[in-house]
Amino acid sequence: MNRTLRAFLIAPLWAPALTGLQMFLFGLPRSMGPLDPTEWLLLSLVLSLLLGCAGVWTLGILIHRLLATRRITALWRHIAIWFAAGLAVRMVLLVATWAPTGGLAFGLAELQGAMQTRPLFLLSGGLAGALMGGTIWLMAGIGRPGAPGPSSAK
Repeated sequence: MNRTLRAFLIAPLWAPALTGLQMFLFGLPRSMGPLDPTEWLLLSLVLSLLLGCAGVWTLGILIHRLLATRRITALWRHIAIWFAAGLAVRMVLLVATWAPTGGLAFGLAELQGAMQTRPLFLLSGGLAGALMGGTIWLMAGIGRPGAPGPSSAK
C-alpha cells in the first residue's frame, strides 16, 4: 500500500482520540438527552471519526496537493497550515451547528461566546488538524532526505 494512502487512512484517527481525551478531561455534557453516558461517548467517538475522515479526505487532500505543488516539505509549515485548517473547520462546524436554531447571527454569536469562554474548545480543532497533518507528513515520508517529496502522492 502506498505510504501516502496509508497516512490518509491513519490520520483521521486523531479525531476520536482527541474527543475521548476531551471527555475524559472535561467530562460529558450536562444535557445528554435520552442517551446514557456510554451511548453518548460512543456516538461522539463515531461522529468525530466520520468528521475526521471527511475532513482529511476532502480538505486534507486539497492541502496535501497544494503543498506538493508548491514543493513545501518543512514539517512546521505542514503543521501550521493543518492547524489553521482544523481551527477553521471547528469554527465553521460550531456556527453550522447553531445556525439552524436561531439563524446565522445566532451561530456567529455562539462562536463569539466560545472564543471568549471556551478558547480551548476551538483550539482543539487546530490541534487535531496539526496532529493529522504531522501524521501525514511523517507517514508519507514527505521530509525524508532522498524522498521523492510530496509530489509522489499523484
